[in-house]
Amino acid sequence: MRILRKEFAGIKVYWIIIVLVLSIFAITMGSKFDRELAHALFQENSKFSNIFAILGKAPAYSLFGFSGVLYFISEKNCPKSWRKILAYVACFLIPIGFGALYGYDDFIGAMDNKILAIFLGILTVALVDVGLFFLFKDVKYDIALKAALFIFFTGVVLFLAFFGLKYAGLRPRFKYIVSMDVDYYKNWWDFDRSLLESFTYEDLSSLPSGHAGFAAASIMFALLSTFNEKTKKFSWIFALVSLVFTLVVGFSRMLDGSHYLSDVGWGMTISYIIVFVFAVCFYSSKENEGESEDAIENEKE
Repeated sequence: MRILRKEFAGIKVYWIIIVLVLSIFAITMGSKFDRELAHALFQENSKFSNIFAILGKAPAYSLFGFSGVLYFISEKNCPKSWRKILAYVACFLIPIGFGALYGYDDFIGAMDNKILAIFLGILTVALVDVGLFFLFKDVKYDIALKAALFIFFTGVVLFLAFFGLKYAGLRPRFKYIVSMDVDYYKNWWDFDRSLLESFTYEDLSSLPSGHAGFAAASIMFALLSTFNEKTKKFSWIFALVSLVFTLVVGFSRMLDGSHYLSDVGWGMTISYIIVFVFAVCFYSSKENEGESEDAIENEKE
C-alpha cells in the first residue's frame, strides 16, 4: 500500500508501525510479567548497564543540540546582521544547553563532581555536533531551517512529556524496592501518591523509561541521511540501527533494575508517536508528498 511507503522527515510510515507493534507488545507482556522478569534479570552494579546508562541518551541529546547548528547553517549567509548574530548564538548555546542537560542527567550517575559531569556532557555533544556540521554544512538553507525547527521542537516536547509523565506515574524502581521488607511493587496503571512518604521522586521515576524513549528518538537521524544523495537510499539502515540501539538500551535499563519491561515499552511508544506526529506536521506539505510519490515510482522502476 502506498500510504505505508510514504515518508515524513525521512521516516517511513511502515517503520513506525513496526516499532509501535513491538513497543505495544512489550507493554502487554510487561503488564503480565513485569515482576517476574525484573527478578530474573536484575544484576546489581552491572557494568553493561552502567555503560548504556551513560550512552543511552547521547544520540538524542547530540541530535537536539545539532538543531542549533542547523539553524546556523540556514542563516550563515543571511545579509541581515541580527539574524547572523542569532544564528551564532543558536549554534553555540543550544548544543551547550543540551550538552549540560546530558551531563547533569547521565554523567552525574558515574561521578560526584557535578561540574565535571556537565563539562563531559557538553564536550560529548560538541564533538558529535562538530562532526555532523562538517558532514552537512553544504545542505540547502531552507532544508536546514526546517530540520532545525523540527528537531528542536520535537526535543522540547519529548523533555516535557517524559518529565511530566515520570512525576505523574510515581512507580517505584525495582532496584530500590528489591531489598525492602515491605513489597512496594506497583503495576504501571497503579497511581499511588502515598508512596511519596517512603520514596523520593527519583525513586519513583520508573514509568516511563526516559532512556528508552530518548534512544528511540534517534530515529530522527534518518532525516539527516536525506541531506546527502549518497546516504539517502540507506536511510533504512539508520532506522534499523536506531531500533537495535533502543532495544539494547531498554534491556540494559531492565538489567540494573531501573525499569520494567512495560516502562521500556511505554518509553518507546511515547517517543515514536511524538516524533512521528511532528514529522507529519513539518513534512506533510504537497511538495513533500510529491517527493515521496516520486521516490515510490523510482523504486518501482
